[in-house]
Amino acid sequence: MPDRIASGLRFAQDLRRIREAKGLTLEQVYNETKIPHSLLESFEETGLFDHPMFNRVYLRSFVRNYADVVGISPETALLALEEAINSRYSNRLAAEHLGEASADPAPPAEAPAEAAPAPPPPAGRPRIHEAPAEAAPVAAS
Repeated sequence: MPDRIASGLRFAQDLRRIREAKGLTLEQVYNETKIPHSLLESFEETGLFDHPMFNRVYLRSFVRNYADVVGISPETALLALEEAINSRYSNRLAAEHLGEASADPAPPAEAPAEAAPAPPPPAGRPRIHEAPAEAAPVAAS
């Protein structure tokens, strides 16, 4: 299965699980969106990435309406859709809306930068936090 289709399937399954977690039925989504039942079911089962009607414009409209009904920001859902189309979707929506751990690899933690030692003070001037050095006795001539 191509990565784009697998990524789209994860995306659609996350939307379905969010819908179910909110107690919404496909009938309720249909009543709000008027998207045919067969397409709603196909979307939740396959992501519509291999559906003969699939095109980016249609799928964006579909996802915007579906997301709005299930209480997901359409902008967030469309960003996740773009990730799915580009084979980069993992589980962003499930992490955000279902509290699941993110499947995205965490960026490597940066080691804290060690403080560089302070440069020595100019000759004859003590550092602020140091007491001035005792002056050497001056020899009499």
